[in-house]
Amino acid sequence: MAGRARRANGSRSWRLLRRGGAGEQPSPDRGTILLVIVLFLDVDGVLRRHNAPRYRLEPACLEAFENAMRWIPNAEIVISSSWREGFSLGELRGFFPEGLRERIIGITPIAQTQDGHARHREVLAFLRARGLQNRPWVAIDDDREHYPPGCEVLFIDGSIGFDREAGKRLVLMTLRVEDAASSG
Repeated sequence: MAGRARRANGSRSWRLLRRGGAGEQPSPDRGTILLVIVLFLDVDGVLRRHNAPRYRLEPACLEAFENAMRWIPNAEIVISSSWREGFSLGELRGFFPEGLRERIIGITPIAQTQDGHARHREVLAFLRARGLQNRPWVAIDDDREHYPPGCEVLFIDGSIGFDREAGKRLVLMTLRVEDAASSG
């Protein structure tokens, strides 16, 4: 990532600042307003490309995701993947590096029917159950049929998986969603 998200004091605009040293980690500045964003994460096609072995996260995809999440310190992760049907929350956390495990706050419920944007209904059910209906959220998925048009979804090409470019798009999307929520 070439920049650090920073909100100018008192303004509603965001700008990206260039990072200093190669080892520098992004961190909120004074005056930065951080709303907690819920990030709904699919796994197959995102952290595991379609042609990769099942039930294994791909190191390159996971590394790109982990790097992007460093730029979004205010995001909590909810697993929306079908993996939640075969693994407990604790087991799912075990697939992730320690820094991400603690940010995984839950899994979406399973919709009674899988017709017409079932994943979107599961996201809304999770938010309702946790009293988070007004919390800004973003989903990462490889299947456009899971969400209706107009939702904040970062669609990933399942043959490529989550890469550095997806990371950049995710950071910018969360900034836009956060800005809209804080000004709205």
